[in-house]
Amino acid sequence: QNPHPWVRLLRTGDTFAGYFSADGKEWVPVGTVNAKMNRKVYVGLVGSANANQDLISAAFDQVSVRSEPMGPAQGFTLVDGSLISGEVTSFDAKILQYTDAHGVVHSIPIDSVANIFTTPLPLEMRAKLWTANVGLCMATGDVMEANIQGLSYRHVSVVSILLGPQNVDLSQVAAVVLRPVIAKGSTLIYLTDGSIYRCQQVKTGDGNLTGESVTLGAMIVKAADLLGIAVETTSP
Repeated sequence: QNPHPWVRLLRTGDTFAGYFSADGKEWVPVGTVNAKMNRKVYVGLVGSANANQDLISAAFDQVSVRSEPMGPAQGFTLVDGSLISGEVTSFDAKILQYTDAHGVVHSIPIDSVANIFTTPLPLEMRAKLWTANVGLCMATGDVMEANIQGLSYRHVSVVSILLGPQNVDLSQVAAVVLRPVIAKGSTLIYLTDGSIYRCQQVKTGDGNLTGESVTLGAMIVKAADLLGIAVETTSP
C-alpha cells in the first residue's frame, strides 16, 4: 500500500490523535490512544519494510515539531470561543451535562454551547468548526448536515435532511456542531486540564484570578489550576 503523503500526530496531555492528509491542508482523523507520558518526551521518525529480504529507502521532508495551546482533548466550545475540558455525558434542548477532570458533574445551558468534540483537533480544523453548518463532522472526514436532537448512551440523535432520524455512535464522530462561534474577549486563560477561557478582562486578588467571560460571567480560577495567560493582538 502507498503511504499517506502527509501524516500528523497531535498530543494533548496523555491523549494522542493521528491524522492523514492528501495535500497537507484537509486532515482526516485516524483515531486516538491514551498513553501515560513523562515530563520529558522524545520525538522521532522511523521507516520500515514489510519484507525482511527487501531493502528500502525513505525520505522525510517538511517535518516540524510545534508546541502550542491546542485546547482539551475532549470537551466543548462555548459561543464566545472558550474551550472547556470534560466528557459530555448528555444534552437535550435545554441543558448539557459534562464531567470535568476531577470527576465533578456540571450543567450548562445548551444555548451557550457551539460545538462538542471527542478528539484533539488541529487548530485549522477547530477554526472551521466555528463557522460550519449544523450537523456532525465524522471521524472519516465526512460531514453530515442534520438537526441535532441530543446525546445519550454514547449516541447522538440527529435528523438528517437526506436520511431522516438517525442514532449515530459517538465513537464515529469527531465533532458535533450546534451553532457558530462569535469570539468575544481577547484575554485567554489557560488551565492545567486543557481548558482555554476567553475573557474580556482579568483581575487578581487573594491568590486567585477572576476572569470576566461573556458567556459564563465572573469565574474564579485557583492558582493551582492556572497554566498561563495570553492576550491576542488580533481577533481570530
